[in-house]
Amino acid sequence: FGSMVTMFLSLFVIGVFMYVGYFVDKLAEEVEGQVTISAYIGDDADPATVYKVKEYIQDMPEVNFVIYISKEDAWVKFSETLSPEMAALVDPDILPAKFEIELADSQQIEQVAVRLQTYDSWRAIADNPFDPGESIKYSQKTVQSLFNFTNFMRILGIALIGLMVFIALVFVNNTIRLSILARRKEIAIMKLVGASNGFVRGPFIMESVLHAFLGSVLAIGALEIIRRYFLADFLASIQLFSVGISNQIVLYIYGALFAISILLALFGSFLSMRKHLKV
Repeated sequence: FGSMVTMFLSLFVIGVFMYVGYFVDKLAEEVEGQVTISAYIGDDADPATVYKVKEYIQDMPEVNFVIYISKEDAWVKFSETLSPEMAALVDPDILPAKFEIELADSQQIEQVAVRLQTYDSWRAIADNPFDPGESIKYSQKTVQSLFNFTNFMRILGIALIGLMVFIALVFVNNTIRLSILARRKEIAIMKLVGASNGFVRGPFIMESVLHAFLGSVLAIGALEIIRRYFLADFLASIQLFSVGISNQIVLYIYGALFAISILLALFGSFLSMRKHLKV
């Protein structure tokens, strides 16, 4: 019972960390996906050159898509953020046309900006032809800080799961060790009369695997109850982000928990019995 409860609690905590790690990763992806590049175009830019630059940007493997926003469309979009009184005080011609660039991999944002900055045709249409780089905006420092934070959260999630697996192994190892110590005289007698290591290990391994199986079933059952009856309402209440969790991911997490439980039982058994098999 102690071994089964230990396995249940350990796997339950590991499963919680897996869920948290999944949502942290999805949150990071969603935040990173909102990072775009705005490339501002001069008012006297040649339409043919504008089209050429747009095609050049779209052909970059790092770019998901690029949208051309005219001066008129830029003003309409901006005016929607203002009150009618404020909009009446602003010159509609003040905003330049621009490209809005969304990346397939937001981590490549700086490389895309540099490639565009050094493109000759871009220099010809940039809002600031004397310094084309100033016409490309993506908040470099903010973006880099964001990437550093999201990468840190991913690494932290993996480290926490690894830590919990290690703690579970220690608990399982100690529990099995106590069971073996209670039967150490029987093990010694079996070894002295010629029993093989496999013969002695067999019952302990089967017992450990059974405890691991029952503990994993309890952990998966508890996690599934939380997922079905509490998780969806919790995510909806905090309105953190829009992604849910698919059945495929759920099966992956539960399959991983089951595999971890069996591996912990097998490894813990072999580790615990090494000393007592040396007679």
